[in-house]
Amino acid sequence: MASKTHGPVSMKPHHSADRSLQEVCHDLRQPAAAILALVAAAETHPDLPDEIRRRLEQIGSEARHISTIVAQAAGEGMTFRPLDAGECTAKVVESVRAATSGTITVVAEAGTTVVADASVLRRALGNLLDNAIRAAGPTGTVLVTVGTIDGWVQIDVSDSGPGFGSGPVGIAGLGLGIVEWLAASHGGDLSFLESSIGGTLARLRIPAARSGSVHLLGSRS
Repeated sequence: MASKTHGPVSMKPHHSADRSLQEVCHDLRQPAAAILALVAAAETHPDLPDEIRRRLEQIGSEARHISTIVAQAAGEGMTFRPLDAGECTAKVVESVRAATSGTITVVAEAGTTVVADASVLRRALGNLLDNAIRAAGPTGTVLVTVGTIDGWVQIDVSDSGPGFGSGPVGIAGLGLGIVEWLAASHGGDLSFLESSIGGTLARLRIPAARSGSVHLLGSRS
């Protein structure tokens, strides 16, 4: 099956909405900070069960992710640094497992390092997983593989659903266009193939980090 790509989606708000966006970003900062403060306070309890502590860590991670998205929406740019794509993928999968009754499996090679903005990569993976989970349905399967090939870190998200364009409304919606825009901002791309488990395979590629790429650390707007 030939690969398909979606056109990029502009992430710049209309000028008439600039002020409203800034106000929303300002309003979201406080509750996100409050959630982090509450989590930090709860984690000081000496008798927390391990499962509760793990859930609190996940809540804190999600709140920090929201804070970063808000900062980027407010025009603060992206911060690029070396990241383990396999580890990042596993964390995103763990965060969405609680919200689905289906099966999600992750298979990640060692050494899948990219130079990326952590929040942007997480956002892209979250959108891909969200679409795959909806396509697979409540009893379906999602398979995520992370590996390196020909200088790329390749993240494949496969679902056991009916195939691209045949699933629930929203499967090919704005989220995937955003993923392609995010991939392009990292020098990567997004394509779609037929999945070996029956549905669609979404393939996100980002250039693998080269030795000495630490000099790429910094911020971009």
